[in-house]
Amino acid sequence: MTIKGDIERDVRTKQRGLRLRAGDVVWRGVTMVQIKNINNSEVMYQEIDTGIESKIERRDFLSVSVVKVPMPDGTPTELLDRAWAVLSTKGLPRNFRVTAGRRFLRQAKTQEERSKIQGWLYAVRMEREPKR
Repeated sequence: MTIKGDIERDVRTKQRGLRLRAGDVVWRGVTMVQIKNINNSEVMYQEIDTGIESKIERRDFLSVSVVKVPMPDGTPTELLDRAWAVLSTKGLPRNFRVTAGRRFLRQAKTQEERSKIQGWLYAVRMEREPKR
């Protein structure tokens, strides 16, 4: 067996009890995805940034690190809701939250959204808890 195969098997073993449902938003590796449909053997999901939909076997979906993201109502509708979900999740590494926050900052269309995300991003950089 290869090193990659060993790592994937270990990740699958650790995430064996993870319960996924349609509508859940998770970080899969470094990509935020929303699960569209799930059955015993396949997972259909959509990447939030690009909108690309993919279908993959459940065991392959779980072979990459998966972290659940708390989302309001389980749907990523507003930019501020998505940014808050990432920047307020303590389970994600700080540098990863900062990188994702910068990406959300580029997507901001209004000055109000931009200033709110900048405040949360500043709090994360200073290792403080962002305030909604």
